[in-house]
Amino acid sequence: MNDQWKDLIKRWFCKSKKMKNPFDQFISLWISFNAFYAHNHLQERELSQLRIFRDQFKELFREVVTKNEAVFKEFKDYIDTKPINTGFIQDLRFPDDKERHKKYSDLTSLCEYIDCVYQVRCNLFHGGKSPEDGQDENIVKRAYDSLVVFCKAIYQKEGILNP
Repeated sequence: MNDQWKDLIKRWFCKSKKMKNPFDQFISLWISFNAFYAHNHLQERELSQLRIFRDQFKELFREVVTKNEAVFKEFKDYIDTKPINTGFIQDLRFPDDKERHKKYSDLTSLCEYIDCVYQVRCNLFHGGKSPEDGQDENIVKRAYDSLVVFCKAIYQKEGILNP
């Protein structure tokens, strides 16, 4: 990875940490994360880029979850409190409420974790999350809190951030 990419990733990561609003934090962090997982695979579709990323960082994710269990547990526990709420985490592509909702049961699995935070990202970017909704703010904050810990570990390992 060249220094220009590293600088871009680091800049958005640091910007996310300076923000006060969880929505702004998450958006800035997602830009950083997206630049990281896409940088070597720009010719691939986004879901393929994420699949490649998951394969590459499975072990590091396990280590991060083990060291930061409380952050991931808080995210999972919060999701578990909202099993039937139609506006919580949903796939906006489906008109039927039953098809829209997926239960995330194992956020210690990188595959399921990425699916979950990606869906939060999609909800936020495509109008399914509102800054005026306290529940939406809570889910975005918890998604950010866990993703920032994971990104920090990745970026340190890859020489983007200092340990």
